[in-house]
Amino acid sequence: MQPLDTTCRLGRLDFTATPADAAEGTLERAGEHASIALAAESVGGTQRILDLAIAHARTRVQ
Repeated sequence: MQPLDTTCRLGRLDFTATPADAAEGTLERAGEHASIALAAESVGGTQRILDLAIAHARTRVQ
């Protein structure tokens, strides 16, 4: 996954040597949490773009 903000670094987890019973469900939950965090980041970026567009539309003269 790539973040919307390219200055934001993402990590990578490796569960190769983890016993199966310890990792059961953990990887799925971690993926869900990462997806939620990226969605929240996207919402914040979209809100900023909308705010800038509204400010521009209010000051624009044709």
